[in-house]
Amino acid sequence: MKTKRYQATVTHKNRPPIHPIVEAVSPSEARRILEAQYPDATFISGIMEVK
Repeated sequence: MKTKRYQATVTHKNRPPIHPIVEAVSPSEARRILEAQYPDATFISGIMEVK
């Protein structure tokens, strides 16, 4: 399977939101990667494919 690049908005409680880019096969895999990288995030949203 070919990986794609996904960007999301990760919100923390007392910090401004960040917009990391991860490589994954699907948006759901991208969410799992982001949840593992940012366990203290309060909200992960707006996962979209970028070129």
